[in-house]
Amino acid sequence: IKAGLTRKVEFEDGDTAIETLDQVNPSHDFSYHIESFTSPLRFLANRIEGEWIFSDTESGATAVHWTYRVYLKNTFARGIFNLFVKKDLEGMLRQA
Repeated sequence: IKAGLTRKVEFEDGDTAIETLDQVNPSHDFSYHIESFTSPLRFLANRIEGEWIFSDTESGATAVHWTYRVYLKNTFARGIFNLFVKKDLEGMLRQA
């Protein structure tokens, strides 16, 4: 796995998006961005950027810290997103 790899993600409802790895540090972290949405999200967002960071816990398990940022198209899109989409975004990303 290396930076620059791209895949087409298909969600349960048939919508798609393009996901690209931006940075990969094996066993430590990776970052990516998602764009070219075919879902209604295409009217609101240009892209989503995410990062996963892995760390060891005292018990020997691995902790995963996942963050993401949505780049919305404009102020109107931000209002619609906050009212109707924000709560469902995590579920959509987990389907990928």
